Formats: sequence, structure tokens, C-alpha cells
Amino acid sequence: MQEKRDKSTEPADGRPDASHRSVVADLTSLVGRVQASLALVEMTIAREAAAAEEPADVFVLDDLTLPYEKAHAALKMSDERLTAALHFLRNAGTA
Repeated sequence: MQEKRDKSTEPADGRPDASHRSVVADLTSLVGRVQASLALVEMTIAREAAAAEEPADVFVLDDLTLPYEKAHAALKMSDERLTAALHFLRNAGTA
């Protein structure tokens, strides 16, 4: 069920109000942090893959790649959904 927006709280000039801008700014920051975490996980996966290819006298008993791949998948999905939410909010501010 959709709620009607209270037009009395919107500015007369049609621009987004301060609370809308605040939500958009916070979500933009969150998307940036998720993308930074995603890049860090990708670098870690690449580093571990390169290290696994090098011959070494050390045996690794635990494979840490799988948890990183799961984290990568979760962050990627979060990035896509948060970016979509940001897109919706930005469009709502201009409509």
C-alpha cells in the first residue's frame, strides 16, 4: 500500500528538502565504503591466488579463498542493491 506524501512539508520550489539530501549523502557514503571493501577483498583474493601459484616450502592447511569469495559475492550484491536504492532516491528528488 502506497502512502500519500504530505505536500505541506515539501519546499515550494520543488527541490529536495534537507532530510532527503541527508539520506542521499549518507547512502552515497555507504556505497563508497562498500565499494572500497569490495576492492580490498578483490586485492586479497588476487594476492592469495598469486601466492598459491608460487612454489613454497610452506604448506597451507586452510583455504581462506572460499570465505573471501563469499564475502566478495555478498559485497557485490550489496553494492548493486545500494546503488539501485541511491538511483531511486536521486530520481525521487528530481521528480
